[in-house]
Amino acid sequence: MKLRLTSVLFILCFYIVSPYAQEMIPDEVMVIYATKNKPLKKTLREIADKTGVNIAFQDEILPIDSLVSIAVRNKPLGLVIDALIRKTGAKYKIVGNQLVIVKDEFSKAKDEITVSGYVKDEDTKERLISANVFLYDKSGGTVTNEYGFYSLTLPKGVQRVYFSYLGYKLRIKELKLTKDTTINVDLSSSAVLNEVLIVESKIVKARELPATIESVPLDQLQSFVSLGGEPDVIRLVHQLPGVSTGTDGFGGMSIRGGSIDQNLVLLDGVQIYNPNHALGVFSVFNSNVIKSAQLYKSGFPARYGSRLSSVMDIWTRDGNKQSFGGDITVGLLSAKATIEGPIVKGKSSFLISARRTFWDQWLKLGSERIYDLRDGIGNLGYFFFDFNAKVNFQLSEKSSIYFSFYNGKDDFENMSIFRSIEGDPIFEDFTDRRWDWGNGMGVIRLSQQLGKRSYLKAAAFRTNYDFETYEFKRVEEIQDSLPINKTFEAGLYSSKIADQGVSIDFDFLPNPKNTLKFGGKYTHHSYTPGIRVEREIGNLIEENPEFGIEVMRDRLNAPEVTGSEIQFYIENNYKPNEHNTLNFGIHQAIINTNNQSFFLPQPRLSYLFHKKGFSLKTSVSFLSQYLHLITNSGLGLPIDVWLPSTDIIKPQRGWIASFGIEKDTEKGYHFGAEAYYKNMTNVLSFAEGNLLNITDDDTSWQERIPVGIGWAYGLESFFNKTAGNANWNMNYTLGWSYREFEAINNGEPFRHRFDRRHNFKFAYLHKINENAEFTLNFQYASGNPITLPTGVHEVPLENGNTTDLLIYKEKNNKVLPDYHRLDVGFNFYSKYKWGRQKFSLGIFNIYSQLNPSFIEVRKISSNPSKFLFESISLLPVLPSLSYSISF
Repeated sequence: MKLRLTSVLFILCFYIVSPYAQEMIPDEVMVIYATKNKPLKKTLREIADKTGVNIAFQDEILPIDSLVSIAVRNKPLGLVIDALIRKTGAKYKIVGNQLVIVKDEFSKAKDEITVSGYVKDEDTKERLISANVFLYDKSGGTVTNEYGFYSLTLPKGVQRVYFSYLGYKLRIKELKLTKDTTINVDLSSSAVLNEVLIVESKIVKARELPATIESVPLDQLQSFVSLGGEPDVIRLVHQLPGVSTGTDGFGGMSIRGGSIDQNLVLLDGVQIYNPNHALGVFSVFNSNVIKSAQLYKSGFPARYGSRLSSVMDIWTRDGNKQSFGGDITVGLLSAKATIEGPIVKGKSSFLISARRTFWDQWLKLGSERIYDLRDGIGNLGYFFFDFNAKVNFQLSEKSSIYFSFYNGKDDFENMSIFRSIEGDPIFEDFTDRRWDWGNGMGVIRLSQQLGKRSYLKAAAFRTNYDFETYEFKRVEEIQDSLPINKTFEAGLYSSKIADQGVSIDFDFLPNPKNTLKFGGKYTHHSYTPGIRVEREIGNLIEENPEFGIEVMRDRLNAPEVTGSEIQFYIENNYKPNEHNTLNFGIHQAIINTNNQSFFLPQPRLSYLFHKKGFSLKTSVSFLSQYLHLITNSGLGLPIDVWLPSTDIIKPQRGWIASFGIEKDTEKGYHFGAEAYYKNMTNVLSFAEGNLLNITDDDTSWQERIPVGIGWAYGLESFFNKTAGNANWNMNYTLGWSYREFEAINNGEPFRHRFDRRHNFKFAYLHKINENAEFTLNFQYASGNPITLPTGVHEVPLENGNTTDLLIYKEKNNKVLPDYHRLDVGFNFYSKYKWGRQKFSLGIFNIYSQLNPSFIEVRKISSNPSKFLFESISLLPVLPSLSYSISF
């Protein structure tokens, strides 16, 4: 026995100095073994022979007469040994690449110890959100909060704690816990922006959560083919099950049959009202500054409120606290640059990033040529920009303060003239369109660790959104080269929103089975919605009437509506054992308008069963929201006007229930399905063809807005592979979504604008080698419904002329053609002493499918009582090209 002990000490010394010792994890070797009533020591030797892992022990540590029976298949060696020696007062330790069984001095201890601290990036010292912290056998675990803080209560004694995060190397620490301990851990990245990451095995998850959460795979954000070489987090979200959009994202995003206003989008904890550029083709989020992104589709935790359908929670990076760096990216459509670095090394940092399109003049010249090919005259101009800035200061080891700022703007102009070339009379259509919109956000946040098990988060914020659409149309009837009739129509649609408020949140972990979150928020809302539509008809008009944009602004006289919203919540994540998790809580909203208050309790309940890679989830959530969005679903581009809740317009309310199953395999396959049902009340809409004026001159506009109900249901399924050189995400959604209004469609239900019955998506990523990868993306979806006029009625005028009135018999009475698109691309990476570079080359919509984005209506000269509907496709086959360097 002295010889065996000497050998153990020799091996221990060898592996302490071996550079490979930290890379060996012998207790994760998989075991296939069965025995019955066999001596424990003999069983351990046989397992050692089968696995090739040396298992060392002293005879006196293990009982002489202990007989064991066990049968395992593909189980980790560590779990097998734990099961065999659990009642012997012993435990194993990893020594190099072998396991040593020793006496457990804490085997009879009943005390519990709290381990807490922060998980950070080793190079930049940025704190990591939702990093996994867990025991080897998964009997205990947690995830870091949005400030990288974790707290885990464990039995007293020696514990092996794992720290993992997607794209980072696994870190294992063996801790001898005798008192409450602070452990800060740095994780080293296994891939950077311009390197290919090959995942050899599935990412370790400390625990599953009952909510239906889609963690957006940011490691794939820079890989998949992007429109014009511009990676976009929202377009990546479009690839997820249950997400439906207009053509190529045009017009916004619907989650599980909801409306686009029912999605809560948060940037560093602050609401962004419109997360889109180019009417949904791009998002406002610069991919170079995003640290994490999660999408909640059901089973909403009580801390989230204000929306009925989804929560998109995005957090930006803090900036490198150790050294200066940055990146520059140039694509076909835009350019962006980021710079970051320490203010005080290791204590504070800054991050500044800007992005702008640069194709304004190209678009103008190209659009002139396109209009010429369509026998018309016109041009189109468009640009957008974003600016992000962030500064943070570490006040102490337990407290930090953060300043975040965002500003973005879109500017769109379009002029066109079309003249019919057949018949007498002929018609000339002149159109002038202008769209301007933008978001702004600023927030100051304080994070404070109060103790080993508690954490405080406080914020003061301001966010604003401005939207303005102006459209002027002139239709001129010409006979014998002379105008005989003119019709002028102008519309100004405006939404101005300004919010400011404060919030405070607490995390408290009273014991290993419960995680409490509670807090409150106060928001003051100011809305200025406006719609002004004017029309003038007559054959004696010599000059254009005063319908210019400045005149329309003066006439609009939009009303200002203010209100306040108080929210508070409490939720508990209860985990009685390693297989079951229950999340329950309540979110209470109090909405105050001028003369009325709404009390809106919203209980939440979700349950998860998880064992051996199999998960069963079910949930029910009651929700409400303060604001409304009325939008058209017929001809032309979207018209969106945001409205608050008032004394007359009640808040939207709803509930959603879901049930799903999932399965993870050891080889990285992940598949499952989830069914859902959603119910909505107090939903608003336009009555197609009958836009009402919203001005301060007429206070009855609130009473004339149609109010109705909605419901949606469906089934989502997915099959993903996340390990090895070849990965894919594949999903299919079968869904139904309906709305019903007493004042619309004769009171009959109709399909919602984003009701795409079938929706299939497939994304493939192949890592060719460490410097190159190939990507492919395919999407197919049923056409979405739109409202088209079913006829024309001539209305006589006082001057003896007539005008045409479009007749709408049904809402969403037509369905656009099915949508489908295929993208392919390659990414090439290089590393140098000064930094890294990436070159991306691809083709968007490779077979140039002309998916219609919207419909325009034109008169037919040969039959003035009828119209021609023309589909407009914005994104045919396009190259995707970008070059980036980081330093």
